[in-house]
Amino acid sequence: MQLQYLDTGKLKVKTTSAIFWVTLLLGNSISIIALILTIGEARINCQRLEQKQGNCQLVRSSLIIHEKQNFKLSDLKTAEVIRSNQPDQETGNYNYGVALRLWKTQDPLSKFSFDNDIKIPFTLFLVGSFSAQSEMDEIANQINQFIANPEVKTIDIRNRVTDSVLPVITGWFILTLIFATIFGNECYSNCVFDRNRNYFTLTRKRWLRIYDVVEHSLDEIIAIDIETSDSGMGNVHRINIKLNSGENIALTQGWYSSDYHQTVVSIQQFLNLSH
Repeated sequence: MQLQYLDTGKLKVKTTSAIFWVTLLLGNSISIIALILTIGEARINCQRLEQKQGNCQLVRSSLIIHEKQNFKLSDLKTAEVIRSNQPDQETGNYNYGVALRLWKTQDPLSKFSFDNDIKIPFTLFLVGSFSAQSEMDEIANQINQFIANPEVKTIDIRNRVTDSVLPVITGWFILTLIFATIFGNECYSNCVFDRNRNYFTLTRKRWLRIYDVVEHSLDEIIAIDIETSDSGMGNVHRINIKLNSGENIALTQGWYSSDYHQTVVSIQQFLNLSH
């Protein structure tokens, strides 16, 4: 709630709807959760000592997982692009990733293996987009070229999920902010107490349209008070304008947990009402 003295004879009280804060909080929560679940990196690093001899390390890490596996270069057979069994129901696109296929050894790599085969996922997630397959093809080709070319001594490939996901999350955050600002901030109650005209005008606006305008003489006001209700999770409050007709006009849209005592005192002082 905002109090603004327009001049010596006018006091403006504006209350923004909770829609603004709920929308912003919900949108930001979704963005943060999505970032936590998706931010991460897959990395393969191999050092060649001789033609088929060397050591490799595969690391797959995110904010919720961290997997590391060491294996011999001679165990690395090939890298291949894998595709999801079914296309995405919304986009119709298949999801693609890269898996490393190893020769059968005494180490089954149980932490990574699936389908009872020594095939370990390199990329953290299967990604579906117009460029996903070409990106996965490029990663697989780089690994296979290293395997086939003994002249290449090292390989260090990183696949950062954040690089492709972060723009989407950022876009969602911006859209949420725009939505909350345009629509949420446009849902408000706006009351102007005008001592020069001896009237107060209360305007309620929702979803870009004014749906209620109330106007009364200041002489009709007998009190400004706080009404309290139990929400089941604690007390909530709203400010009421009491008229001599017995009518109560809610100054705020909805109920809030904020303490409005000082606001009420300021309005009472402006209107020269007894506390």
